[in-house]
Amino acid sequence: MIRCGFEQGAALMGCTAVQNIFILEYMPKAPELYCKVYLFGLMQCGCRRLENADLCASLGIDAAKAVEAFLYWQDMGLLRIVEQEPLSVEYLSVQAGPVTGGSRRYAPLVSALRQVCGARVLTPGELSKIYDWIEVFGLEEAAAVMLVRRCMELKGPSVKIQFMDRMAREWAKDGVLTAADAEQRIKLDTELQGGAKAILARWRKGRMATEDELALYKKWTEEWGMTLDEILSACPAVASSDKPTFAYLNAILEGMRREGGVQEAMKSAALTEELAREIYSRAGLRGAPGRREKEAVSTWTASWHIQPEAILLSAERSAGSSHPFDRTRRLVEQLHEKGATTLKQARKVMAELDKQPAAEGKRQQSSYFMNYGQRKYSDEELKSIGVTLLDDGEDKK
Repeated sequence: MIRCGFEQGAALMGCTAVQNIFILEYMPKAPELYCKVYLFGLMQCGCRRLENADLCASLGIDAAKAVEAFLYWQDMGLLRIVEQEPLSVEYLSVQAGPVTGGSRRYAPLVSALRQVCGARVLTPGELSKIYDWIEVFGLEEAAAVMLVRRCMELKGPSVKIQFMDRMAREWAKDGVLTAADAEQRIKLDTELQGGAKAILARWRKGRMATEDELALYKKWTEEWGMTLDEILSACPAVASSDKPTFAYLNAILEGMRREGGVQEAMKSAALTEELAREIYSRAGLRGAPGRREKEAVSTWTASWHIQPEAILLSAERSAGSSHPFDRTRRLVEQLHEKGATTLKQARKVMAELDKQPAAEGKRQQSSYFMNYGQRKYSDEELKSIGVTLLDDGEDKK
């Protein structure tokens, strides 16, 4: 195919056709810089030899100003931006009379959106979606602008229009239509996100909460009436798992509610932790009890109803063994098997165990058990773990 064209110098001597309607109806109202950008682009459309000329360098402006000018003319209906990266503009025919379509009708809205979006260029398709929020969903223009700003705060400048549209539908469904409604909604959402992020921070996760995580946090705070401090109190139990999740935390909190309320559950958990630490101390263990140890202690007291005094006796009898906590566990399990829950019953079971022969045919080393000097516990010693020491005379079971 034969192609012909002006050489560069001849192209500079050519002419650019500008419709009179542009000069009479559009140019007088437009900023001077916007007119320069429009005319330079129009020249490039009419002369392909000049299409590679640098518009910004020729006009002495930066790219942001050029985009701003093209957005203005897109609002006027004289062109449309078809691509953002790289910026691609398609000029349209200049129509006589005012344009009644979306671009001209929503010129103030588009101008406000431009301030919010910064370098982000909203395509005609994206703008059409936003117009639907107003015409179909009933959002005020100011509310639509606030929604776009909120989405960009959550997802960044490249947030997809689908995410914005989904939020707009949720707002409309919930009756969030005015600027005042939007302000209140954003305030509540910010509080939810802040609370959820505090939970993630406990697990050393620096990301934003997902929609599913926010939904769970909203359930805990709004439906269940929990405070952030109450929720955070359950986080350590979740953090001890390999992969702490909101779903796991939800199960923990549900258990707390079944146990008579969060406050009671928190008190019970604190007592369990104190008792577990005391067991470690009496058994001669160093360090702090882990999740599995605490769960075992909770089972002994809450499910098997064994008195803490009996458990501590088992711990002291396990001191000096190679695995003190495992030894304590076995002794407590034997108490449970024999239905012993009190200190007096535990002592009786221990005495019976001392008399049993060893598994290999040898008698157990019973000197420790038989000659063990029973320690007397005072109310002050066990006050911190919420138990009362029973004297033999007081235990009638």
